[in-house]
Amino acid sequence: MFALFAALFFTMSSAVKARGSGNAAPALSLKDCLDIALRESEMIKIASEAVIAASGLKRQARGAFMPDIRLQGVYTKLPEVPSILGFEMGSEDNYSGKLTMIQPLFTWGRISQTYRQARYGEDIAGESYRQARNELCFNVKTAFYSVLLARHLKNIAAESLSVMERHYEVTRALYSEGKVSGLDVSRVKVQTVNSRTNLIKAENELRLAKKSLISIINDPATADMEISGELSASPDSGRELDEYVETAFRSRPELLSAGLRTKMGESFVKLARAGHMPSLALVGNYEYAKPYNFIDEWDSSWNVSCSLTFPLFSGFSSFGEIKAAKSRFRQSQMSESLLRNSIKLEVERAFLNRQNAAERIRAQEENVKAAKENLAIVEKRYGGGLVSDLELRDTQLAFTQAQLQYYTALFDWNIADAELKKATGRCDE
Repeated sequence: MFALFAALFFTMSSAVKARGSGNAAPALSLKDCLDIALRESEMIKIASEAVIAASGLKRQARGAFMPDIRLQGVYTKLPEVPSILGFEMGSEDNYSGKLTMIQPLFTWGRISQTYRQARYGEDIAGESYRQARNELCFNVKTAFYSVLLARHLKNIAAESLSVMERHYEVTRALYSEGKVSGLDVSRVKVQTVNSRTNLIKAENELRLAKKSLISIINDPATADMEISGELSASPDSGRELDEYVETAFRSRPELLSAGLRTKMGESFVKLARAGHMPSLALVGNYEYAKPYNFIDEWDSSWNVSCSLTFPLFSGFSSFGEIKAAKSRFRQSQMSESLLRNSIKLEVERAFLNRQNAAERIRAQEENVKAAKENLAIVEKRYGGGLVSDLELRDTQLAFTQAQLQYYTALFDWNIADAELKKATGRCDE
């Protein structure tokens, strides 16, 4: 009987544990947030549609190399049959089917330049898509690290409140022994209330940081999920600043897009010149009609011709068009140069910020340990009435400041690392 009861109890306990673990809400890691954001972001979807549209435009431009073939059918009903000297010319019912083909033979580069621009446009759309991913990943990382920092700040505020509550109880005990005054008790009570207020504020900041992250990843279903992860700094990879700059010049989507726009501007100059040059086309027609040559019978005819078009005068508009195209080309070159300098500065700033944060982390790690040890010693001495309330409060403040500086340095390192990856065009790594 006892064995049966024990087995039943074990089975029920296992079921309860399984049910409890099944109800646990999953936590979101940084990778989860990035995956969801890249899947749900409207900005990414818009950029993806732009790539599809640019691909369609390139295909449309490629069609200009092919012959243009059109089929036309016409039926005409006449009120009466025309006649000459009593002879009827044709019929009341007129049918005509015509097949026309136009094949450009030589356009002075107009078709090839138009296709080249469409190809550049597709490449620019692809780089814009990469830019959207790069910026979205940076925004997600910034929001994610802000949640982690807010959580640490909340924990620091909670720990500070716990310390103040212990301090308040010790101070009251010392007051009952006549070792401190009522003013000391009142002062510690005020500090305890202030610590509780700071905790309330920190909890609200954490909630706001989570809402900001959920808004960026654009998935309301994750609103109640916890955020998993810790602020940490990776060891220095040993890469020099120049290597990061070269990587940015090779991979940054904005710079690659600027280079493509410069090439497109050069193509526009060639297209403007070609627009006022002669063009040659082959034209073929095949017609099947009734009546044919005024005889009420079905018959067919065909012809092939070469068409040469030479624009002679267009009101000097060609000079203005070429001048504008050259100006836009020079603007593209200057914009690319400015962007290159801006990206270099962005990489340098992120690189130096990350180095600075790493140095602060190393300094604050030892500082936090020392401040924590000092607080433990001073708290013990305060309980024995060996140190003043002012000395204890200074030690508590030093410990809190050390923690804040440490986690802020970790946050700054992660943000600088994300900025460096964004500056080099690889924030999604």
